[in-house]
Amino acid sequence: MSNRPDEATGTGPTGEELRKALATFPTGIAVVTTFLGAEPIGATANAVTGLSLDPPLILACLDRRSRTLNAIEASGRFGVNGLAAEHESLARSFSDPESRETRWKGLDWEESHGSPRLKQVPLWVGCSLHDLVEGGDHLIAIGAVEEIEGRDADPLIYHGGDYHGLR
Repeated sequence: MSNRPDEATGTGPTGEELRKALATFPTGIAVVTTFLGAEPIGATANAVTGLSLDPPLILACLDRRSRTLNAIEASGRFGVNGLAAEHESLARSFSDPESRETRWKGLDWEESHGSPRLKQVPLWVGCSLHDLVEGGDHLIAIGAVEEIEGRDADPLIYHGGDYHGLR
């Protein structure tokens, strides 16, 4: 059954209906990072993708209330750390506001191109902020790619409301 806008009332699907439908579509998981002053911060995101090859651009969608988004705006930089299946605990930690004070403790990371780079992840993309675009309750951070490194790994994906490995 589909839920299409009602021509007479102009109403369409709710946000919850959209969430439920999109849960059938698998997406990769990343931790988007930057610095707030000298403090490393980051947020889990599943709306991250390549945007352009010429010039090389990627995008990451972040909630307007996100501390990470505010810090990206201030610093003009961000990193995308693509997660492997073994990194589910990282995804959960960086999506839980309660873990904000402890999530970086014991993590192996370094500064790279002005952003925190998680050393254990299979994908790293370091970016300067190219643009911020309105997107409802999120903003779309478009990054000009300055550094990239990737290796083959079983990716962490989000599907059906939970995390899974692909392989």
